[in-house]
Amino acid sequence: MFLAEASRGQLDCAVSALRAEGHAAHGVSTDVAGDKPARTAADEGWIVAGAHTAGVSASIVSARTILEVDLLGTVRVIDAFEPVAGWGAPRRRRRALS
Repeated sequence: MFLAEASRGQLDCAVSALRAEGHAAHGVSTDVAGDKPARTAADEGWIVAGAHTAGVSASIVSARTILEVDLLGTVRVIDAFEPVAGWGAPRRRRRALS
């Protein structure tokens, strides 16, 4: 299982909890508001399924940040992961995550 999160502390906590339950969890600190981090996460290898849940609320951030994360972040995630998760990804050779 592959997790990506902007907060290193939250990422480490989630990975630890999943591993304690017996899951093979791997985490990469990333922020969908920037191009390079999303690409770095995608460079981890082939994926079979994904769930993009990044999002921010108007009650805590500016309208610009909402657009950067909620709209453009989604575009960046799709652009970064499409080459490694497009149609037929389950049949492609996948690199094991360490």
